[in-house]
Amino acid sequence: MKHTGSIANKVDYGRKLIHAGVSGIRSSEGLASAGQPAARVFADSALHSLTLAAIGTCAGLAARRGKRVPRSMALGAIGFFAGFAWSTRKITSNLAQAALKEIHKVSDEHWLEMHPIDYA
Repeated sequence: MKHTGSIANKVDYGRKLIHAGVSGIRSSEGLASAGQPAARVFADSALHSLTLAAIGTCAGLAARRGKRVPRSMALGAIGFFAGFAWSTRKITSNLAQAALKEIHKVSDEHWLEMHPIDYA
């Protein structure tokens, strides 16, 4: 069993994991968004999420006591992020699954390097 615990090896392994994740995202980007660029899907979702942000802001301003502005900002942000997360859940899930698939491949290769199988 190889035991390489140097900092350089750990940094190299981390770099390989990051590159694998990015590669997985890039490879599935067109498939995940039904032919549209992912950036366009995210931009459209952000525009549609502004409605929920406005509702949250109005709810915060309707408060009777003090601290209306911080509350309205917080509720507006929560509304925006909730709407954005909900509308992009399918594409985000597909991108994450593709990234994890590639990361697992690199992780398995690394494990086999550290624990070689001896059949003889």
